[in-house]
Amino acid sequence: MEWYSGSPDELNQAKENNILAAYYVSTENCNVCVPLRVKVEEFFTSNYPQVNLIMMRSERYPRWAAEHGIYSAPTLIIFADGKEVMRYGRNISFQELAEKLDRLVELMG
Repeated sequence: MEWYSGSPDELNQAKENNILAAYYVSTENCNVCVPLRVKVEEFFTSNYPQVNLIMMRSERYPRWAAEHGIYSAPTLIIFADGKEVMRYGRNISFQELAEKLDRLVELMG
């Protein structure tokens, strides 16, 4: 999956226009971000293809990152109907994430 390269407005539209959207926010010089990015991509591709996953770099969209309270990397934010419902920073328990996403997917239909 490629890094997001659209406009900041399109970033906001992606969370508004999709029932479920996940944003993986990284920085270019982050040592934790690279291996975690691979795991996040595999996790969503294999288990939750219905979630719109966006991989982005915060230094390319500093205003968007600041508006969403992203001050460290990596950060994973899950939106449901345009509202933030989950946030993970640096350490992600994929088991916990799966349990919460299963429940969210069930609730969202």
